[in-house]
Amino acid sequence: TTRFYTKEYKQMIDVLRERGSQLPDKYHYDKIYLSYTHKFLGRSRSFGEKSLERYFTSKGYIIVHPEDFSFIEQLGIYSHCSMFASTIGSCSHNIVFLPDNVEVILIPRAYYLTGYQVALNELTKAPVHYIDSSLSIATNAESPWAGPWYFYISKGLTDFYGEKKEVADTLFRESIRDFHWYLAWWWLSETQIPPKYYLQNTLTEWKRYKQTTIYY
Repeated sequence: TTRFYTKEYKQMIDVLRERGSQLPDKYHYDKIYLSYTHKFLGRSRSFGEKSLERYFTSKGYIIVHPEDFSFIEQLGIYSHCSMFASTIGSCSHNIVFLPDNVEVILIPRAYYLTGYQVALNELTKAPVHYIDSSLSIATNAESPWAGPWYFYISKGLTDFYGEKKEVADTLFRESIRDFHWYLAWWWLSETQIPPKYYLQNTLTEWKRYKQTTIYY
C-alpha cells in the first residue's frame, strides 16, 4: 500500500515547525536519541535497546523518553537539535518537526521499513541514514512490527561513527550477551512450557554456556 500525505497536512506540519523554532530553548539538546525503554519496561517486546542508549550516550546524545514531556516541550526539543536518532516507530515519526538539515539516524526494529516512515521522510530536508542494528529473528514474517525485537551494536553502527575494529568488536560482544534471553522469551512463548520449569533449566544451561563459550 502506498503511503502519502496531503498538502494540507504538510501546511499543518510547517506551522508547527515554525512555532517550535520560536519556543525558548529550555530543553536545548544538541543530540537526542528517542528511546522506548520506559514504554516497554516489563513487557517482553523489546530487548537490547539499553545497549543503544549507552552507545549513543557515549557519542554525546541525550536520551529522551517522549512520554516524559508535554507536546510543547517535545516540539521545543525537536526544534533545537542538530542530530536525531531513534529506532523506527512512533518516536522516529517526529522527524517531521526537525529543522532543515538535521542529521537523522534510524534503526529498523526488524527486517522491514514502515511505509509511514518513508513518506514522513519526504516532509523533511534532513539527511536520513538507515542503519541496521537489530537481530529480530523471532518476529513473525507476516507482522514483524509486532515484535519481539532485539537491538545490538552492529558493525554498520560502529562504522558510521568510525570506531576502530577492536573497539567495535568489544561493543558488539557486550551488546550481544543477553541475546539468549530474547531467544528464551521467543521459545517460551511458542512452546507454552511453564515459566518456572523453563527458566530454571535456562539458567542452568546459561551458566554452563558462559563457562565454555567465547563471544564473537
